[in-house]
Amino acid sequence: ARVSLYNNNFGDASRRLEDAKAPLRRLRQQLQEAGENGPAASIETAVRHVDEAQQLAARLDPTANARAGEALEAIKVASSR
Repeated sequence: ARVSLYNNNFGDASRRLEDAKAPLRRLRQQLQEAGENGPAASIETAVRHVDEAQQLAARLDPTANARAGEALEAIKVASSR
C-alpha cells in the first residue's frame, strides 16, 4: 500500500489497505486470547492507522502514506514485545 501511495495510486492503495485489515484483526484476536495484551493493543493501533490511511487515500490525501507508516511501526512494536 505504501508503494502505491508513494506513486499516488490511491485506488490500489485503498484495496491493499483493506486487504491488510482482516489478518491484523485475526492476529489481534489471537494475541488477546493468548493473554498478550500489550502486543494486541499495538495491533489494534495498527488497525486504526490502516483505517485512517484508507480514509485518507479515499480523499486522495498524500498524508495517507504517513499514516500507513505509523501502522507499520505499531506492527513492529507488537512484534518486539
